[in-house]
Amino acid sequence: MTLDLAKDFPPAAFLASKFYAMRIAGIDLVGAGKPSYEDTELYYLAVLTCAAADGELAPSERAFIASGCASFSAPMSLVNKILAISPEDVPLEEILVKIQASETLKYTNWVIVYHTIMTCSADGDFALEEYDAVKKVGAALGLDAKDVDLVRGLELQKQEFKAE
Repeated sequence: MTLDLAKDFPPAAFLASKFYAMRIAGIDLVGAGKPSYEDTELYYLAVLTCAAADGELAPSERAFIASGCASFSAPMSLVNKILAISPEDVPLEEILVKIQASETLKYTNWVIVYHTIMTCSADGDFALEEYDAVKKVGAALGLDAKDVDLVRGLELQKQEFKAE
């Protein structure tokens, strides 16, 4: 099913959303498309690097990255490329510079932090090294440590609900 924003949202709500998205974030809700290949690659390189910051990229973390790429409708060639990368070959500092330079990834700041925390937690252990790496990604996108803590708290609550 394709969602037609102009038809499927109440007119006043759609106009308000359209106005604020364009005014605040420069996002055209009507003409928006999927993220570029380059932005999707950079996004998931950041996720991969954070998840491997503890010295290991667990199979469950790799699987989470693959499913995330698929949710962005990434081509299979990109999914395979990301999964074939050895995390130690992609320095986090290099990724942070590219993230800061991206005109579009800055709008994913909360989402990338959440996806990264979920990925790092996929192996059942959100290591301190991973947490520090996530805070660096958040900082590169304008979030401070308190923002990352807030998102981490949401993930911890989710895990508690799942455990019940």
